[in-house]
Amino acid sequence: MRLFPFSRTPSQPRRLTTGRLRACSFLGPALHAGGAAEATRSALAAGVSTRNTPLRRTRSERGGLAHRGKETERRAMRLDLTTLRIFLSVYNLRSLTRAAEREHIAPSAVSKRIHDLELDLDTPLFRRHPRGVSPTAAGEALVRHVQALFANVNRLEADLGAYASGVQGQIRIHAHSSAVVQYLPGDISDFLRQHPGVRIDLREESTNAVLQSVVDGVADIGVYGGNVQAPPGTRVLDYRRDHLVAVLPTDHELAGRDSLAFSEIQGSDHISLETGSSLQVLLAGAAEAAGMRLSVKIEVTTFQAAWRMVEAGLGVAVMPKGVVASAVEEGRVVAAPLTDDWAHRRLSICVREGRDLAAPARRMLEHLTAAAAAPFPSAKDALLNHEWKDAPAGR
Repeated sequence: MRLFPFSRTPSQPRRLTTGRLRACSFLGPALHAGGAAEATRSALAAGVSTRNTPLRRTRSERGGLAHRGKETERRAMRLDLTTLRIFLSVYNLRSLTRAAEREHIAPSAVSKRIHDLELDLDTPLFRRHPRGVSPTAAGEALVRHVQALFANVNRLEADLGAYASGVQGQIRIHAHSSAVVQYLPGDISDFLRQHPGVRIDLREESTNAVLQSVVDGVADIGVYGGNVQAPPGTRVLDYRRDHLVAVLPTDHELAGRDSLAFSEIQGSDHISLETGSSLQVLLAGAAEAAGMRLSVKIEVTTFQAAWRMVEAGLGVAVMPKGVVASAVEEGRVVAAPLTDDWAHRRLSICVREGRDLAAPARRMLEHLTAAAAAPFPSAKDALLNHEWKDAPAGR
């Protein structure tokens, strides 16, 4: 005969219970020492009825079950890559809300992922504050493992990709906007003509996010611009250069000029990229060095939004020539190259130091560095040679 002490079956419509067993003094030790199941077996052997009364466990028994359940759950813990990537975003941005924006999911989903991860690991990973979060010691320890994990996962996918049907490798490139708009389309196109089986995963991010993605092992190759200090543990290579121009409404009083100094547009309202972008940091530093104060009228997140605001007559903007070239050709705005030496920017490639790139990423790195720019001319020489008209210019 099969017994189902905790569930009902067609052959046993009522649960076996221990309520009446507690009235039998000889079952007391069995209930406490051996638990309800042992007591039930003892009752059946003694011919005592065990029907119709709810099963109750002792406090110590309930505690033991809870403890064993927790240990079982911990042993069965599974860490998925999506949750760990979200954890990295929260760690880097110090904000659940900003991490949700970066990952394109709801803040509540980010909060639940982090909460469940903390439950699985049985330790808090972040301290919650009114304006964000900060990592605990456990969070700092976890991030080092997660960074190494993503580096290994990326290398695994790329190395084994050649064995998948029709796929010979995958390359993850994270780049800032100006590189994505101006140079990478042509460079990637040339590369794929030589390596048609390679798949490119290209993500557009701010310069700081690009560098962090390389450090975290989320990106194989990062492309960024501006005078930004690369973080420790990375290797920086020359890539391209760009030239910043002043973008003006067609009816602006300076619209007819062939070139402009940055100081000449300081009196106008400025359309600026979001605070923290490499271009915004560069312009703020240039203004401070010249004793200027920029009047920022509107902040936007993309170059297209910036020149559209200029087109509407809301102010002037500074951006790479290449990202506004089509708008200039269509007569929607005008652009004049800046004569300041800092208006020439070098675009750089960043990879993790000491990391062995998979073969496809290694070939892509060689391809991109082969297009490295020649030594910078001065801004004056570039203008005399009309170089800015022939070469596009990043964010």
